[in-house]
Amino acid sequence: MTASVIWSKPAVPELWRRASTMVLVFLLGGCGTGSMNLPEVSLPGKKAPGPPPAPGRSAAEPLSPPDLTPMPSAGQVASAVPVGRSDPFLPLGANTGTAQQQAPMVLPEGFIFQGVLLAGGVPQALVQFGGESGAVRPGDRGGPANPLLPPGWTVAAIDVAKGRLTLTQDGQRLVVDL
Repeated sequence: MTASVIWSKPAVPELWRRASTMVLVFLLGGCGTGSMNLPEVSLPGKKAPGPPPAPGRSAAEPLSPPDLTPMPSAGQVASAVPVGRSDPFLPLGANTGTAQQQAPMVLPEGFIFQGVLLAGGVPQALVQFGGESGAVRPGDRGGPANPLLPPGWTVAAIDVAKGRLTLTQDGQRLVVDL
């Protein structure tokens, strides 16, 4: 008797698990309403049933709603994009037009380059501008957040060994020595 009880224990839970799974499947399957609105799928080579075309139009003519802007053709898009550069050896952002020459960069009135230092391996230049004084690093850009540089000017490089500060603005460079 003990042997039959031991052998029947694993069989009973397996039977209940299978039966409950079957009941669950039937209950979930019966929850549907019977009328499902599924989209119709058209296969290649077969025409999808649809409303007949409007009188005076063929079925192959696409309808264009009046409130949409038509898309440009591939040729129009390709012709609108300029290809290449007029001079590939100029640095990026440099002015390529000869008719529009920029005046050479000069230090603005009140900008004083006072010295260089190396702090934590980062070169810094000591400057004074507009009543403010402090240190600038390579990559610093002048503007409201950084009053130590004129607006639009950027610190391109600082050479501590030579005591040199390189500034850029609109593709032009200005090297200032101590």
